[in-house]
Amino acid sequence: MKRWIPILALVLIVAGVWFGYTKRQAIRVFLYQVRAPAVPVAERYASADGAVPTSSPPVGGSLPAAVKTKTATGPFTWSGPLPEEKNLAVPFLSQAPKGDWALPYQEACEEASTIMVDAFYKGKTAPFAPDEGDKAILDLIAYEKLLLGKYEDTTAAETARLVRSYFKYKSVVVQEVTDMNDLKCALAHGYPVLVPASGKLLDNPNFRNGGPVYHMLVIKGYTKDGHWITNDAGTRKGADFTYTDENLKNAMHDWNGGDVLNGKPMAIVIVPNK
Repeated sequence: MKRWIPILALVLIVAGVWFGYTKRQAIRVFLYQVRAPAVPVAERYASADGAVPTSSPPVGGSLPAAVKTKTATGPFTWSGPLPEEKNLAVPFLSQAPKGDWALPYQEACEEASTIMVDAFYKGKTAPFAPDEGDKAILDLIAYEKLLLGKYEDTTAAETARLVRSYFKYKSVVVQEVTDMNDLKCALAHGYPVLVPASGKLLDNPNFRNGGPVYHMLVIKGYTKDGHWITNDAGTRKGADFTYTDENLKNAMHDWNGGDVLNGKPMAIVIVPNK
């Protein structure tokens, strides 16, 4: 009987390796769920006078001439101690609202991210319904093709130009991130932050094929224990998805002509109109 012990041990090892390989994504998702921190209560957007806007999204109009994106520091500054934690009630929208990850949806993370922030400023808190989100993304992509001549892989500056033109925001600030606390400053003001990133570096077990080469997501808050709260459009499970400070910092890169890993860490803040 003893001669079967090594064979049985080998069979068990092979079975364990096979199970771990075939179920690796499920294991990663489980580990994320176990380790994910609790997020604070989400706060609705309120204007300076405390009112919640209810206006509908302005869309269309004539295409403007190219506008050079200005770099400013206003939204990224804060006077006094920062809140210990923050969470903005940004409504979630997957970039594939109906579960179709073919084109154009596999390239629609920038569009979905900007739509989420605009909806937050307009008082929406509920997740987008599939038909609602699908129409919002397709309408924005159609306009974007006319404005930029493309919709795929837009840089931080190009995304800011699109937001100004389509949603009619007067101030869209693009800044290189040299201190992660700058992002907390914007969030403390009540402004969500959009960041371009290398999807391959983001530690998200829900991504297919290891994540996209280039990605964009919404940072909507942070926790006391050093996690960033995001709405990540790259997965249907992206609402309130948390990343560690180290992981998000390392993954933040602009498109940089396709050389994403050498792209600068950029952040976009859409400042609500007053």
